Amino acid sequence: MATRGQFHDELMRLFQHAVNNGLENIEVSAGELHRSVGGYPGPDHRMPVCCSVMRSEFSADCDLVLESPPKGDGASLTIRYNLPRKVEFNNRHLEGDRVAAKGSETAEQANQSPYEAVIRQMMTREDELTNQRMLWMAAFNGLLFAALGFAWDKPAARFLSLVFCALGLSTSALSGFGLFLSSSAQRRLLLFWHKKGPKDYDGPGVVGAEPLDSERLYSMYGPPWIWLTLIFSVGWFLIWRFVFKYVR
Repeated sequence: MATRGQFHDELMRLFQHAVNNGLENIEVSAGELHRSVGGYPGPDHRMPVCCSVMRSEFSADCDLVLESPPKGDGASLTIRYNLPRKVEFNNRHLEGDRVAAKGSETAEQANQSPYEAVIRQMMTREDELTNQRMLWMAAFNGLLFAALGFAWDKPAARFLSLVFCALGLSTSALSGFGLFLSSSAQRRLLLFWHKKGPKDYDGPGVVGAEPLDSERLYSMYGPPWIWLTLIFSVGWFLIWRFVFKYVR
């Protein structure tokens, strides 16, 4: 049976997905939201809870109710939410369901539950930033190598080559620093998951394959993309040395 927390987290996921795709608003219907969570259509549906969650995120200042069922709660309830908006996964909705389902569990224990969906989303965001930084570094280095080849036999070859080498070295080094920060952020997230994750959790992990040194995770500082920035930096430095020594 779907819980209030599941409806809330799915709605937050839809918001985040729409923001990532550059949308300025998103239209959500209760029927589609309930189907994505599960249990609808069916005799055990929780449509009133689903509609309640949608209304709890509704703001009269910026959102619009496009369709409202005559009885108030129904699959046809449709709301247009303006974006971006604060996307917040939390377990305040889950607390009542968890305590009700596990009579021996207290509210305090329920609040200690980790949010694997949030951590997974943050890890994915860091991966997206890593991809963007790698693409920018590769594109800029490619332009610099092309410019270096074009200027190699020009009268001002020495000066231009040294400038291109300085730009390439700076770009590669700064990109490597940004990638190092992304790896550091993912390492902290994974360590937090190891520390706060429930001992009896049997769902999917927050990453596809965890490093072997799961206790300290220092290996996350040495992925191939960080080594690639180092290789580019060394390459530009060697070219700079060659130009400085042999090109006049």
